[in-house]
Amino acid sequence: VQEEAEEQAGEEGDSEPAQEPAEEEEVEEPEAPPPAEAPAAEEPTLEPTSEDGASLSGFITARYRARWTGEEEDQDLYAVGAIDILTGGKDPWGIHVMGRGAWDMDGRDSASTFYHVDDSYDSAVTGRLYHAYADAPVGSMDLVRVGRQVIFDTPVRAYFDGALLETAEFFDLGLQVGAYGGVSTHLFESSASGDFTGGAYTSLRPWYGGKLRFDYMHLQDETQLGTNKDDLLQLGFRQHFDRVVQLEGDYSWLEGERRDVDLRGNWFYTEQEFSLQLAYYELFQEQGQLSLELNPFYNSLRTLFPYRQTRIQLTKAFSEWVDLFGGVDLRRVDDEGDIGKFNRDFDRYYLTLVLGKGLPLDSSLGFRG
Repeated sequence: VQEEAEEQAGEEGDSEPAQEPAEEEEVEEPEAPPPAEAPAAEEPTLEPTSEDGASLSGFITARYRARWTGEEEDQDLYAVGAIDILTGGKDPWGIHVMGRGAWDMDGRDSASTFYHVDDSYDSAVTGRLYHAYADAPVGSMDLVRVGRQVIFDTPVRAYFDGALLETAEFFDLGLQVGAYGGVSTHLFESSASGDFTGGAYTSLRPWYGGKLRFDYMHLQDETQLGTNKDDLLQLGFRQHFDRVVQLEGDYSWLEGERRDVDLRGNWFYTEQEFSLQLAYYELFQEQGQLSLELNPFYNSLRTLFPYRQTRIQLTKAFSEWVDLFGGVDLRRVDDEGDIGKFNRDFDRYYLTLVLGKGLPLDSSLGFRG
């Protein structure tokens, strides 16, 4: 969440006001994926401040941006900050807060070339609370979390003000059950009335290297034209073979009808520093005016029609400071009559050379064709 918020704060400012909590970004090729279920990158922390392991950590970043044309200019100051308080001892608990502030230093002008979403508010100083929650293990619950939070393991991102309960893993099968619910968080909406995000999930590890997960989500989103109520089911699997081969897949149903399938495979040849990534995605049903979480760009791009997309990507390290990766993306809309400006076929081939580890100031240099 920290990395997402920092990236969001660094890229915001050029889109129209909208509901979605994250703004649209340019499509970039992903780096070779890390081993599945590898722990997320840890936030920078201080040394424990007490014998029982209590700690205090955090960060603050600031960015100044100046833009101008022949007749107009715009100056903005942005800051993102976070703080994490963790206690030690037998029953540890934590408090996590992250927010962002912005100041339009030369005033707002709706007719300006540089008008953006922050200028739509009444004040030149604005703020956003990305997350603020407390969590702790309680009894048989491995995690109890209360507050504004984001869950990424759900079929679509769950961003809400509420509670999450998750048990520890039971039995030899690693059975785990969780549930969550609360008021949906839409950062650019003036009212959360009628919005709700909730669901439950269960997972188990029936064999070595394998994991199955079943999710149910219920979403409500009140708009000017009415209230959208959507129920989403998803069955997912993960299979790992000694961190060399990883297979993953998800199949979902929306309102009782199949929605999409997402299949991914990764092969890592560590000795040769080589990896191969294969991915296939297919959308089965039209995505029209649904809850914001299911189709966040509907107000701008309208209906998303069924399509299929395939990706192949290769990555190879040739030395300590030379990496090469390339791939192919192929996309096909099911019905030619549905092809439009934002919903179309394409073939994309790319090759990228990255030079790093030997350049000054710990920098890297990339060339893409």
